[in-house]
Parts: sequence; C-alpha cells; structure tokens
Amino acid sequence: MRPERHRRKYQRSHRLTTRALAGRLRHGVDLLRLHAGKFFKRAFNVREGRAPYSVIHRRFLNGARLTGTHLCILIVAMLVACIGLDTDSDIAIVGAMLICPLMGSVLAIAYGIATLDRGIVAEAIAGLALQMAFCLATSTIYFKLSPIASTTAALVDNSTPTVWDLAVALAGGFAGGLGMSRDQEPATLISGVAVATALMPPLCAAGFGIAAANLSLFLSALYEFGINVVFIALATETVLLALRVPLSSDLNNDGV
Repeated sequence: MRPERHRRKYQRSHRLTTRALAGRLRHGVDLLRLHAGKFFKRAFNVREGRAPYSVIHRRFLNGARLTGTHLCILIVAMLVACIGLDTDSDIAIVGAMLICPLMGSVLAIAYGIATLDRGIVAEAIAGLALQMAFCLATSTIYFKLSPIASTTAALVDNSTPTVWDLAVALAGGFAGGLGMSRDQEPATLISGVAVATALMPPLCAAGFGIAAANLSLFLSALYEFGINVVFIALATETVLLALRVPLSSDLNNDGV
C-alpha cells in the first residue's frame, strides 16, 4: 500500500507542477501579446503627429482650387509628358508627373466624401474634369502636330491597366492621405505620390488615341486613369476616416 500511496502522491504533485507551468506559460503568452499589441499600436498610430483639423481642411481645400497659374503648369506638364511618351523618355515622363497638379483634386474629392461636404466634392470633381479636358486637348494637339508620333512602348504601357496599377494607386492614396494630415508640409511626399500613381501619362495616352483615331487605346487609357483616381481617393478616404476628421457640419468657414 505504501508504494501505491507514494505513486498517487507523485502523480498529484506532477499534475500540479504541470498545471502551474501551463498557467505560467499562458500568463507569459498573454503578457507578450499585450506588450506586442501596445508596441504595434504605438508604432502604427496614424493619429500621432497629426496636424490640426483646420490645417488639414485648408490643405485639401486648396487642392481643389484652380487658378490661371495652375492651368498653365498643367499644360506645360502635359507637353513634357507627351514628349516623354513620344520619345520613350522616362526622365521626361517622371519630370512631368513631378509638376503635375492633378493629385490635388483627387485628394480633395476624398476629403469631401469623408467629411460629407458636397461643396468640396462638387468643386473638386469639376476641377478634375476641367483639368482632364485641358490635358486631353493639349495631348491631342501635340500628337496631331508631332512629326514623329507613333505607338511607342511607353504609350502602350500607360494604356494597359493591370492589377499592379490598382495596388500602387491604393498605396499612393494611403501615403497621400497621411502626408496631407501631418504637421510638416507634405510637398515632397505628394510629389512622390504623383510619380508613383502616374495620373498624367494615361491621359496623355488617351490624347494620342484621339489624335490617332484609335478608340480602343483611348478607352483603355481613360480606364486606367479612372481606376487610378478611384482607388487613390478610396485609400485617402480610409486614412481620413481613421483620423476621425470632423464632418463639414461641425466646422465653420475656417475649418475649426
């Protein structure tokens, strides 16, 4: 009987030790999970370093306003893009995207939707439509007059949308929304987003489609431009909602 008692006692002790170790292990895992959650929450907190809502409001609102200088820069940028696509010059294409002011209207559309401001949405859409008209007219005239106009590889690339264009548009819109909402001025970041998302080259390719009477190329290029605009705006709006930007009904004229 004595060995049996010792065996039962040893089994009970072993079970208690196993339970204690399992409890400590679970406690350690819970602590690790808690600390990891806090770390990632701090590391990816998009609200940290946010500019005042009035500053964010002013930045997005300015992006939807068109001036004579704005349209002149747009025409120059489109001419540079046309030359780049016509000669397969990546440097010219990137330079055109750096000075292209189209991104402002797209970001303003996202801000207007996120804040339920119909005025900003209407102004931004009208501004984008006007800029598209100027871009298409400029590129069409250029390719009509260009003695070397032909279907180059750059033109084909910018009139053939792929799933990667969608992914880049989402990433670019996310970066654009974050850049416009930071304390520091977003000029450099927005220029980088404009290059990454390539809004201008598809419009340039659409103008070539008009000049060459190529309906298929025109529609394909316009479609690529359209999906870029939509997914940039969606990603930017997601950032603005995460930042809890106030609705237009809660702001005065100064965005306060």
